[in-house]
Amino acid sequence: MTIAIIKVKLEFKKMLKNGSTWMLKKINLYTLADVMRAVLLPMLMALLLQSCDTVGGLFGGDSDDTILPGTRISILALERELRPNIESVDTQITLPRPQDTPVWPGAGGLSHHAMHHLMIGDSPQHLWSSNIGVGSDLRNRMFAEPVVGDGLIYTMDAGGMV
Repeated sequence: MTIAIIKVKLEFKKMLKNGSTWMLKKINLYTLADVMRAVLLPMLMALLLQSCDTVGGLFGGDSDDTILPGTRISILALERELRPNIESVDTQITLPRPQDTPVWPGAGGLSHHAMHHLMIGDSPQHLWSSNIGVGSDLRNRMFAEPVVGDGLIYTMDAGGMV
């Protein structure tokens, strides 16, 4: 590579003697030293910058690894298994009155996202199903959740179609 650069330089020197200096202004000539300065010097500086903390420790710098006084207690020693609380066996669980929710205006139900005790029939059955469009793929994701209002269910597929 160096030999090729030297040959090019010799050709340019011949051109200079002939008076064609305009060629030098149009062509940038990079030597091996220029490439080393442009590539290797920033890499060396990054390496040195990364090792600043290490170099400080080698030359007698203060270490932050001081051992604190006191007793070490393992947090794993405090681990316990879950056991049922015998005192809560007789506690009655009461649910609020079931609520009929005819509208579902947003993702998660109502705006406060607290869908308490929803009403459902005694024997729920699958009545119908429908295709809502294109599902998720590599480029498009389906994020919209269905909402209910005025007796209709609104959904949006991954392509943005409602």
